Amino acid sequence: MLICIALPRAASFLPALVMLGVLAAYFKMPERPSLNIDKKWIGLLLCVPALIALSSFWAIDPDMALSRAMKFIIVFFPGLVLFYLIRALTFSENALYAFYKGQYILLSAAALFIAFEYASGLMLTSFIREDLLDKDAPLFSLNRSNLVLCLFYFPALTGLMTLYKDSAKKKYLHIFILTLCVGLALLGTISQTAQLTFLFGGLVFLIYPLRKILFTKILIAFILILFLASPFLVKPLYTFIPEDRAMIPDLIMEASIPHRLEVWNFVATETLKSPWIGNGVEALRYLKSERWMVYPGSDSMLHPHNAVLQVWLEFGLTGALLACAIIGLLLMKIMHMEPLLYRRLSVAMFFSVFLALCVGYGLWQSWQLGLISFLPALIYLSSMPAHARNIRV
Repeated sequence: MLICIALPRAASFLPALVMLGVLAAYFKMPERPSLNIDKKWIGLLLCVPALIALSSFWAIDPDMALSRAMKFIIVFFPGLVLFYLIRALTFSENALYAFYKGQYILLSAAALFIAFEYASGLMLTSFIREDLLDKDAPLFSLNRSNLVLCLFYFPALTGLMTLYKDSAKKKYLHIFILTLCVGLALLGTISQTAQLTFLFGGLVFLIYPLRKILFTKILIAFILILFLASPFLVKPLYTFIPEDRAMIPDLIMEASIPHRLEVWNFVATETLKSPWIGNGVEALRYLKSERWMVYPGSDSMLHPHNAVLQVWLEFGLTGALLACAIIGLLLMKIMHMEPLLYRRLSVAMFFSVFLALCVGYGLWQSWQLGLISFLPALIYLSSMPAHARNIRV
């Protein structure tokens, strides 16, 4: 976890390395427990690299599509194997509690270090990048670290709830310390993605559980409808943004809302030109807007800044339906998880990751895929007391 915060790009291969280590330990066990792999779920996820590879037949860059398919398999699936391995193993209560304390201490220390870096003008970051690597150290150098920090916050928070479940005073004290440390790190960042992830994920964590199953089903249906309607909703929203920058409040400009809406409008426009199978993987980097985009200051974009629109652009309705099937099945699985703490953390993490994907750069970044695939094992460990082996997935 600390490596992912310090070197976010390492998250692309870290799940595979951890998985290999745990796999070696698993095979050394005299009596190996069953992994209980959900073959239907894995089969559905394998449709993703299959569709990516298939898009090489209509993609602008066929080689790019094939390489992305291979990267998805290499980066994403080791994390899922790690999850099944962790779920099959038995941990002592002392080992789990040591893990909860460790992630709490290390996460708090990492957050304080990031806060120090912002307060000191990126002193150590500048030394490493400028003096040792001869590169610039802009303020956004720690954006990825902040996002990783925010995603790891919720598992650490859940671990504290278990660690101090018998003492409300200690529990809330340490939760306050952890939240304060992460909050200080976010005060200096320009990463709106990290800030939104922290705030929205925290809100979901606080208001859960959703006890009414009917409301849960309505919520899932609402998310899927929004997913399928997104290219058609963006265009009317864009019409409310004036081209004259002077007419837009400073707060709206600082939030990059006009910039994102103009990019999303460009993506939606290109999507509707090929709505059934899309334009292939990473198509946006090869497309030109028919009009000059005022706020990005360009007629082309490298990233769509929205994973939902990216799926539509690259795979059309075919990809959108596959994504909805995965999201719908995942949410239904989460809503039936036991114990409640596992479900609560899983719900918060789903919405945090989903929001980050909807306002971040792009979908196929290796570090991002690796991080997402690493989270299921971390969620399981952080919400699973050693004496309660009744989790269903």
